[in-house]
Amino acid sequence: MRYIDVEYLINDYMADMEAEEKYFPMLIARAERDIETLTSHQLTEELFSNMSATSQEHIKKAVCAQAEYLGRIKAKYGMIDFNTIPDSFSIGSYSETNYKSSGASGKGLELYATNVYDYLFPTGLLFKGVGYI
Repeated sequence: MRYIDVEYLINDYMADMEAEEKYFPMLIARAERDIETLTSHQLTEELFSNMSATSQEHIKKAVCAQAEYLGRIKAKYGMIDFNTIPDSFSIGSYSETNYKSSGASGKGLELYATNVYDYLFPTGLLFKGVGYI
């Protein structure tokens, strides 16, 4: 785990994790990879260590939000495979229908928790540049 640990996820972020605690390290590692992918691999451990404390907090929260989201999927479906999950689901009072397509099957869950984008936006890591002709 590079950006957060289980203690930060539970005690600082106060994640509402529905998956079993034994899966938390795996969910965090997957969330960290997801956030690095979303930022087009601009985010590295070296960059993170040189960022301001505020930007580091935004990244930590993004990783936590993603881990929490993955935990909900794991608890509901027993796996994290976005291509084999049905196109609607509910967890308690929370439900979603007709998610964004994410694979060859044409259905699946959104790949990232919605609030991940809100956390990462102030860091500048979502900027992909301007295309040219």
